[in-house]
Formats: sequence, C-alpha cells, structure tokens
Amino acid sequence: MKFCRSATARGRKQAQGRSLALLKAVAKSLLGGQRSCDVIGRWGGEEFLVILPDIEPTALGDMAERCRVMISQSWITAGNAPIRVIASIGATVLSHGETLEAALRRVDGLMYESRRSGGNQTTAG
Repeated sequence: MKFCRSATARGRKQAQGRSLALLKAVAKSLLGGQRSCDVIGRWGGEEFLVILPDIEPTALGDMAERCRVMISQSWITAGNAPIRVIASIGATVLSHGETLEAALRRVDGLMYESRRSGGNQTTAG
C-alpha cells in the first residue's frame, strides 16, 4: 500500500511548518493498526509505503481502508486551530513474476486516483 498524507483543505495554509507533526500523526496511526510482520516506512516527502507480507488480495482493500480510517481520526494543532489529518491511499498486490518497479508505478497511480477523486479515499487494484 502507498499512502499520501495531507491536511484538510481548510488547514493546509495553517499547516505550513507543521509537516513533521503531520508525518508523526500518520506514522503513529499506522503503527497502531499493523501486524508484527508488516513494514512501514516513509517513502518520499509526504508518502508512506506499507508492505504487508502474506496478505490475501481480497483482504488488501479492507486493510487499506482500516488504515485510512485510523489516519482520519488523527488531529494536530496549528496555533489554536485543530487540523484533521487525511490520507489518499493506493493499494495493490505484487504479482508473481512482476517487478517491484511495476507494482510501485501501479500503486502510485492508484494513490493519485484517490487524490483526484477528492482525497481521503482508498483505491485498490
């Protein structure tokens, strides 16, 4: 799965300088809901990559949506204003014989599809 972190549209300007707090909120949410065998890491500036070994393709979408809901329950404060953290998520399965690069391109496209559809969504494929 690949995640893109962002604040709500209302809070984006207030969130400047709060990027680290947003990243920490997302990381804390992700760490709270994963299995011991899952791997979570920051992937680029505002993105996270989560590797879920031995997950059934039919369960991947549910797991990704559960992560999105946990992230959307996170808040940070900028000045006196609370900012809700949201995530646009792309989720895919690495197929047998497929290169990692191909799977990363696909999950990237799925994540951006979630963003283009209004954000705070999960797209699996």
